[in-house]
Amino acid sequence: MRHLMILRHAKSSWADEGIRDHARPLNKRGRHAADAMGRFMAERNLVPDLVLSSDSARTRETVALWSKAADWNGPTDFRSELYLASTAELMDAARSSPETANRIMLVAHNPGIEELVSRAAGRPIDMPTATLAVFELQEPSWSGLETEAMSLTIHQRPRELGD
Repeated sequence: MRHLMILRHAKSSWADEGIRDHARPLNKRGRHAADAMGRFMAERNLVPDLVLSSDSARTRETVALWSKAADWNGPTDFRSELYLASTAELMDAARSSPETANRIMLVAHNPGIEELVSRAAGRPIDMPTATLAVFELQEPSWSGLETEAMSLTIHQRPRELGD
């Protein structure tokens, strides 16, 4: 069974108003949430074979903190095209995944993340920062992936983890 895990980056800092959006780091709450989500996923054996992530500072930091907390050292592919990617671009990234990977995690931004999760779930789904959505896929091939063949099994917000 294949799984597509979708993680929105953790909460970023607006302390420096002069910094470009792409370069914004995480704030304290975001760092805590990325760590908590990593521990949650590791405890439930929800670790990916591959991470596909936006190349922004906040997604890089989210992946680094998540990886450490999950004790995960697998491959991460940081892609510029995933920065503020649309649903179609996110799906294209998933479809480009190697067939040897059974679990892929996308780490990116809203509104694309929320639109993709909502479309695949068939209903509106909120994706606040550091929220995880996990889908089981009926499609045996990444290249043939369509949202209609995805079933939402987990929707986890960091604030619900109780840390």
